[in-house]
Amino acid sequence: MKSLLGNLRRTIQENHLIADGDRVAVGLSGGKDSMVLLYALKKFQRFSPIRYELAAATIDLGFDNFDMTATRAFCDMLEVPLLVETT
Repeated sequence: MKSLLGNLRRTIQENHLIADGDRVAVGLSGGKDSMVLLYALKKFQRFSPIRYELAAATIDLGFDNFDMTATRAFCDMLEVPLLVETT
């Protein structure tokens, strides 16, 4: 995780991806890529000199068996608000 956070910090700083006061939303699919990105951005937020808001968003396409229980619990654990937009 230390290596991942170091790469994340370097990429954000070198490319000016996040600035003070930004609001960052992660499209959360429930897959490992988006979950790790949200987790890493939350960890980075804790030690970064850049102050930004972090949120997660997902789209409920109305499929049967769409269960957001684990995703909601993950966001709650990270103290990141989750927006679920239903189509």
